[in-house]
Amino acid sequence: MTAVLVFIASLVIQAEEDKSNFSGIWALNFMESSPAARGEISELIVKQEGNFLTTTTTHPDGTSFVSKYTLDGKESVNMEGLTETRSTAMFSGDGKKLTILKSSYGADEEKTDQDVWRMTDAKTLSIVCTTMGSSGDEVVRYVFTRK
Repeated sequence: MTAVLVFIASLVIQAEEDKSNFSGIWALNFMESSPAARGEISELIVKQEGNFLTTTTTHPDGTSFVSKYTLDGKESVNMEGLTETRSTAMFSGDGKKLTILKSSYGADEEKTDQDVWRMTDAKTLSIVCTTMGSSGDEVVRYVFTRK
């Protein structure tokens, strides 16, 4: 029985090690990002530990927002200014992509975002954000370089 438990624990640890780790301080790469991304975020700080991800997003005007997510699909609630956002975050089966689904209400309409994170190499983080609203979908691609 002990051997089985040790084996299962080692599989869980290996699965955690196989997931991408997005931790770091990231600067927006203006040349690689969508034009709509420019001017929105100047720096992104990511802390990923175990089943939790914390982001600090700094905007060019100096305002910052901290968001916290669990990486197991359970709902997280965050505030961006006066806007409450409900989110779920899950890794893909291979652990290489993280998808964060966000729902918020603003200007009398619900907004849904899908953010797909992936490392394109050890120093490059790509986040493709698809915003789904009543006026159609908008896709913005952020490319960050590790500082």
